[in-house]
Amino acid sequence: MTRSVLVAMGLICALGAGAAVAQAPAAAKAAPETGCTQPLDACTKERTAALKAQARRLTAASRMKATTTLTAEERAKVQVYDRWLRTQSQQARELAERGTAATTAEIQTAFNREYMQLQQRIQREHRQFAEISNIMKAKHDAATNAIGNMR
Repeated sequence: MTRSVLVAMGLICALGAGAAVAQAPAAAKAAPETGCTQPLDACTKERTAALKAQARRLTAASRMKATTTLTAEERAKVQVYDRWLRTQSQQARELAERGTAATTAEIQTAFNREYMQLQQRIQREHRQFAEISNIMKAKHDAATNAIGNMR
């Protein structure tokens, strides 16, 4: 399970970073609740590009092959995590499509609010998977040490 967790940790953090996109000045200013510090249309385009890139990375992470030494229980947990990655990728793609289609300030503001909500939800779910991963690692380390001590 840790194969995807490490990849996803960096990807989740990158979701908020976005990519710098040069834009012409816009008349519409972003509402404070959108988290934008630049004009609304520039923020929307930057976040749309970040979501598309994020969706590609999450899909790639979900396609990574697990090691063959996993137990059946660990394989099942990896499959659950991979499904989660694919779901997050699909949601990011769908939100990016809505952001691309956003033409008015009201639609762009709604998109940016939804972007912030998605980011918060992904971070919350990521923390849950990280906790599970840490517990699995601790159990694995304990079992490895027990086996090593028997030798």
